[in-house]
Amino acid sequence: MVIKTARLICLLSLFTLCIAPFSSAFAAGKAEEEDTGLFGPRYEYVKMDPIMLPIISDDGVSQIVNLVVSLEIDSISLAAKAERLQPRLTDAFIQDMYGVLAQQAYKSGGMLQINVIKERLLKVSNEVLADDKNEVHDVLLQMIDQRRI
Repeated sequence: MVIKTARLICLLSLFTLCIAPFSSAFAAGKAEEEDTGLFGPRYEYVKMDPIMLPIISDDGVSQIVNLVVSLEIDSISLAAKAERLQPRLTDAFIQDMYGVLAQQAYKSGGMLQINVIKERLLKVSNEVLADDKNEVHDVLLQMIDQRRI
């Protein structure tokens, strides 16, 4: 009985020694998977308050553009910073887009080009929020409403 117990302990310790490198590699892979997610990196989403911008031509206000924007952010800490600085972000968006929308609408026959808007909003977001290691990954335009007046 003592010999069987000693043999069982030897087998268990040998099994543990053989499995240990694989379990640590599995744990490291699991931790990496938690950071990146099953289908790629995980992002935090910060939904901004709606933004209303007038498009002003020579005759006065010609259109009103309403934007609903969400920011796709790389880290939780930067997402918290974005929520905290939302009024500053909104102000930066309005300042950047104010004159640009009028020029863009004039050039394209009154219709706005979504890619240009997204690029500008992404640039402004990163100027306001980005730090050394984290940045705004993308700007999601959830809604654009363009109404002529």
